[in-house]
Amino acid sequence: MRARYGNHFERAMRMSEDVFYGLVGVLRPRLPRRGFSAEVRTALALHYLGGGSYVDICAAFGLHSVTIHRALWDVVDAVNCSPGLALDFQLADCSRRQAYGANSRPSATPRSAMSLGPSTVLPSNKNSLYQRT
Repeated sequence: MRARYGNHFERAMRMSEDVFYGLVGVLRPRLPRRGFSAEVRTALALHYLGGGSYVDICAAFGLHSVTIHRALWDVVDAVNCSPGLALDFQLADCSRRQAYGANSRPSATPRSAMSLGPSTVLPSNKNSLYQRT
């Protein structure tokens, strides 16, 4: 990967080369052996997760969007299955989720569904919500 980015490796990967290869070392046993190397898959996933557009990544690496999608999910699955990373999402601590919910943007739920109370019974067919009566 250093050959591809040269002196811009840390900026492109948003981590040092040692940390990148440490991450690849942790993920390698859980990444599929077919296709691209663990380094390339991890680099593609980091670019996307770092805010890169899949269209730009396709153009930069000369790959099809399906290849990027597969690499991304291979890496995400490897991260989730790697006990060495010891990820703690703190889902049991509801205070963080409630604080986030209070400051987040409104949901994409239609206004009519947002105005429904907890005791409202919705029809079993979702299309009937949008029919005029």
